[in-house]
Amino acid sequence: MFFLLNAILDLNQTRRGESPTLSIIYATISGHNLELADYLQEQVASWPPAVMTADAAVAELPTGPLFFCPATYGAGELTDDGDLFLTDLTSSPLNGQPFWVVGIGDQCYDDDFGAAVLHADQVLRAAGGNQLAAPMIIDYELDDLAKDTLKKPLAQIKETLLDKP
Repeated sequence: MFFLLNAILDLNQTRRGESPTLSIIYATISGHNLELADYLQEQVASWPPAVMTADAAVAELPTGPLFFCPATYGAGELTDDGDLFLTDLTSSPLNGQPFWVVGIGDQCYDDDFGAAVLHADQVLRAAGGNQLAAPMIIDYELDDLAKDTLKKPLAQIKETLLDKP
């Protein structure tokens, strides 16, 4: 029922010429993914879709494009909040819902570096989501190099979502 209601709301937005909201959902342990989510919101603020940022622990399920910034802990697992959000989101088919998964990890964990990002991307694709860009894992913090690295996928996503170069 919730899914149907959101689809109707999106249809009404489209009929009124409104774009569905771009949701930036994050899970964080150390605050790095919150910083990433805030940075992403700054970068897309001028795009036509409205933008909403929320912690995965309290986020409503998005109906429009999604940027998901999950945190990794332990041996590469999603945090509980990130896992619950992802499970709720994929409990119904995503029917082509556009998404991008990007998160901050720590390379000192070797094989487990950012594993939650790769896992979340795989789950969203398997549920029928439409991947906007390859998943991206940023090492440890959002520094100038990481911000430069984000420019290319953000430009690609903007072109895809806005359907113009």
